[in-house]
Amino acid sequence: MDSVKVNVNLLPFADVQDSITKARNEWTETRNFNTAHHTTDEILAVVPEENGLRHVKPSIYPTRTSHWLGLIASTQGMRTWHVFEISRYLAEELASLYLTWCSGRHLGDDTRQELKSLFPKTTTVGVKAEDVFQGDKWFLRVDYCSAKDSEAGHSVVESLDNLIDRLYTSMRAIRAITDILEEDPREKPKIFLIPFNAAMDCSRECRVFCPPHKNRVAAISQYRWTEPFIFRDAATAQQEAHEIYSAACILHSQILEHAERTADAETRKRIQNEGFTFDILRPTSGDIQLVEINPFGAMSGCGSCLFQWIRDAKLLYGLKEQVELRFAV
Repeated sequence: MDSVKVNVNLLPFADVQDSITKARNEWTETRNFNTAHHTTDEILAVVPEENGLRHVKPSIYPTRTSHWLGLIASTQGMRTWHVFEISRYLAEELASLYLTWCSGRHLGDDTRQELKSLFPKTTTVGVKAEDVFQGDKWFLRVDYCSAKDSEAGHSVVESLDNLIDRLYTSMRAIRAITDILEEDPREKPKIFLIPFNAAMDCSRECRVFCPPHKNRVAAISQYRWTEPFIFRDAATAQQEAHEIYSAACILHSQILEHAERTADAETRKRIQNEGFTFDILRPTSGDIQLVEINPFGAMSGCGSCLFQWIRDAKLLYGLKEQVELRFAV
């Protein structure tokens, strides 16, 4: 780690904005930043398959909240969270209702009552559902993502009605639940309620890139790349960026240690062979926190933020003896 040079690249946000504007005027997405879903031929042209590396669309299985919630909770100072397992029938009903909602129709009272009757009466550790909703404020996740695209967005979940509304109006959540149904014909999808954190601000998040077989952090970008990053002081941006890198390296080690202690063999094997990314939050005060684990690679659906999976491939895949942190200012 000590031999790796750390380079902090502060991009003029005007250049990023120009790329966004040009793409918007052409009714397309910019190909200069935040790319994903590249072809095998595209990545093979710049990164050869060698030393165990194989270019495949990575599995999303290792990114499950189930695998990492304990570690996420410890970095965020969570003392309590709740997990519900919903029946496959309820999951299928929610998926069907999403299509109904997309057609412009909202949930009727009878349908809502039926859904509530199907919801588990207790959490996976036996806490009564009615006791979960006693004035506490929660944020909703399913195994592969949050429901932040629901009609209510990032808002607080304070009741079972809130929870149901977040689920059936979220394409992300419904797609993730459907993935669980398709992966294993016997598995019941999980619903996670974690304490609502008002400090969880995407403009303060970064994405950390950890390539396969390298056992290190290769690059870091601000997460919300369509806006300037918020540094405390422009004069100390370099120092702050190095602090982010140091914290990311510590979290990287904790992720690998957590996987060895608690994750199943498939998860451990895949994060080694396919790599991973993870998102971190730099709060206004306190330690940097782990937000979630994501897939890695040009063929994945993981956006590269201020990098470009093909143009920056040698850097992102750890083929350069340097780490780059990229922020728009």
